[in-house]
Amino acid sequence: MIAKLVTLGVIIHQEYLADTLSPFNSDYGDDSMKKYLSHPYEVQMIIKSLNLSDKNEVGKWDDFVQKHGQLYHDSRWADILQSVYSFEPLYLYAEEAGAIVSALPLFCIKKPFGGSEIVSVPHSDASGLINTGPYRMYLDYLYEHVPAESIKIMQFMEPLGDLPANTSEVDIIKDLPQTAAGIIDSVSDSQKRSYFRKSLKKSYEVVISNDSKLLSEFYELYLDKMNFFGTPPHPFSYFSAIREAVGDACTIIAAKDSKGAVIGAMLCIGFNRMLNSLWFAVPAVHRENLANYFIEYHVREYAITNGYSSFNMGRSENKGSNYDFKVGMGGKPVPLYRYRFELASDGYR
Repeated sequence: MIAKLVTLGVIIHQEYLADTLSPFNSDYGDDSMKKYLSHPYEVQMIIKSLNLSDKNEVGKWDDFVQKHGQLYHDSRWADILQSVYSFEPLYLYAEEAGAIVSALPLFCIKKPFGGSEIVSVPHSDASGLINTGPYRMYLDYLYEHVPAESIKIMQFMEPLGDLPANTSEVDIIKDLPQTAAGIIDSVSDSQKRSYFRKSLKKSYEVVISNDSKLLSEFYELYLDKMNFFGTPPHPFSYFSAIREAVGDACTIIAAKDSKGAVIGAMLCIGFNRMLNSLWFAVPAVHRENLANYFIEYHVREYAITNGYSSFNMGRSENKGSNYDFKVGMGGKPVPLYRYRFELASDGYR
C-alpha cells in the first residue's frame, strides 16, 4: 500500500480499497462499494464525524448502514443512549469521492470517578466497524480529536487486521426457512424438535404487540430475571426509548397462560431482513412447561411471515450450555472480536 497522510485523510491507490473491502459487506450487503475500484488513479479517503443534527447527512449514514451494517450501527441508537444514559454519540465514517465506504459508531462515556472511555456500542451485543480496512485511520483521528483513556470495540464478524483480540464470544444467527412449515424441521437437535411440537399442544396464547401494557408486562419478567442473576437492570425508560425510536420494528412476542397472565416474552427488533432477539425472559417454572419453546416457535413464525430471512439469537460464550442450546436450535456461530485500546503518548495501543 502507498499512503501519504493529510490533515484528516489519506491519499491511497485503488489497491487499498480492494484489500479493505469487508467480507461482511459481501455476505450481508451488496457490491456497491466496488464501483470505487474501477479507475486506476489515486483517491482521498477522509475520516469525518457525523453531524447528527443534519438530516441529509444522517440519511446518508443510514442508507450505507442498511446496505452493509447491522442493528447497532443504526443512527437511532445515538438518541436512545444519549437520552437515557447521557452517553455522548460520536459517529465516525470514512468518505471517498463523496461516498461513505466505512463507518464506526462510538459513544463517549464519563467514568464515575473521573476520566472517560469510548465504546462501540454500549449495551449492545456487537457493533464496531463496517469495512475494517481504515481502522488505523479511525484510531489516529480519535487520538488527535477525542482523546480518552481507552477505546472498547466489540467487532462483529470481521477482525481489525491481525491485531490480537478476545474471541471468547460469538453471535448465534439462524437462517430461517422460507415458510413456517419448515420451522421445526430446521432445528438440528431431535429433542428440541420434540419440545417444539409438545409446546404447541399447550393451552398457551401467543400475543404479538409493542403496546404500553405488554411492554410493562415484559419489563416485570425482565426485572425478575435480572434480580435472579444479580445483574443491574436497564430502567424502563430505556425500553420506552427503544420503542419510541424504532417504532413497529420493535416487537414483543409473549405467551399467556389459561388465566390470561403473561408468563414469558421476547423483545425483538427487526433490521435489514434480520430479526434480532434483544431480551428473553421466561421464569423457570414456565420453562418446565415449555413456554420458552412456544415463544421461540412463534418468534420464528413472526419473522418468516414478516419477510425476515435470518434470526439473531444473541451473544453467547463460544462454549457452554447457552451456546449448546442455541446451536441445537439451528443457529450458527458468527465470530466476535473484543478489542481494548489504551491511550499512550504516541497514540492508541
